[in-house]
Amino acid sequence: MISKKMFFILGSLLAGVYVLGLFSGLLENDSAQFAVMAMRMVQEGDFWSLYKGTAPYLDKPHLHYWLAAGAFKLFGISEWAYKIPGVFALFLGAYGVYKLSLIHI
Repeated sequence: MISKKMFFILGSLLAGVYVLGLFSGLLENDSAQFAVMAMRMVQEGDFWSLYKGTAPYLDKPHLHYWLAAGAFKLFGISEWAYKIPGVFALFLGAYGVYKLSLIHI
């Protein structure tokens, strides 16, 4: 069984790795494309329509873009701001798994 101190150290180390990852560049073309689409939402003030170039983009639901656009509004348009909703979702999911494990173990 892992002690609480060791669990806290391991969790802090993993959290540090993810926070440092916020400042690395976007690695995939899709991520850059989605970030540009969210940036366009913020710049044009149109949060209902998604465009890839000049054509409407209907391949994915809007929630991902809304979260990224919200991060852009709060923190400014940057690569690390685009990654904040994903890191927040990761920590929220990890916390949920931790709470579930306390109930069932």
